[in-house]
Amino acid sequence: MIKSLQELAFQSTKEIAEDTVKTEGKNDLSVFKKIYSPTDPFLKNLLTMEVLEDTEETYVVKVTECLWAEIFLKAGVADFGYAALCSDVLFTSLVNPQIGLEMEGTIMQGKPCCLHRYYIKPQLK
Repeated sequence: MIKSLQELAFQSTKEIAEDTVKTEGKNDLSVFKKIYSPTDPFLKNLLTMEVLEDTEETYVVKVTECLWAEIFLKAGVADFGYAALCSDVLFTSLVNPQIGLEMEGTIMQGKPCCLHRYYIKPQLK
């Protein structure tokens, strides 16, 4: 069941990534700064988040509350929630493989926060 959910989430994430690049007309770090902004009206209703770092090469966001995680955790199906909704790393690589995302776990996985660290990968010579 989880495998099927992951496959569906992959297809959905791929479509969203393609649409994001098309809509924004770019795929650089500024796209993630816009999407994952604490001032975004959609996210304000779902997440409590703050920007910890915002430079030309790095963007770090800390999420301390997530309505989705709260719902799935209370229902005892956080593994389903994670498979369906926590596709940030995949989304990042699909938007731009030269941008990385480091995460040390998610609220959905029982961590106290989601710490997203977006960064421009060093170029190989």
